[in-house]
Amino acid sequence: MIISDLQWKIFQLVDDTDLSRNKTLLALALTCKPFTGPALDLLWQGLCGLAPLIRCLPQSLWKPVEGKLEIQRAMTFDDWCIFCKYNHRVHSLNTSVDGVIPVGTGIWRTLSCPPFSLPVAPKLDVSHLE
Repeated sequence: MIISDLQWKIFQLVDDTDLSRNKTLLALALTCKPFTGPALDLLWQGLCGLAPLIRCLPQSLWKPVEGKLEIQRAMTFDDWCIFCKYNHRVHSLNTSVDGVIPVGTGIWRTLSCPPFSLPVAPKLDVSHLE
């Protein structure tokens, strides 16, 4: 077993409440460079909707409008780079839980027109979707 496998197994043991788990994984990601990848992978692997990805982008890009996140301006190349830093880590989206913040149609339109070939969530497991 190599060190990265051991890190992954240890980080998977972080299983408190969602908020506590996320705080712990974020702290691990910020601790040192070798912890960053595995901790971010676990932090982002299962999301409640797309809102967490959108909220990582600059606040000048999005705003809450009537309970949804809406786009305020066109995404720049730098915005896309931030989005790509996290989107490839997403394996599942759960939109059926309480408290999920929906995203507006403008965000969907924007995400469907990236400046380069890019799936919104390349590792998303869609095998269970109908």
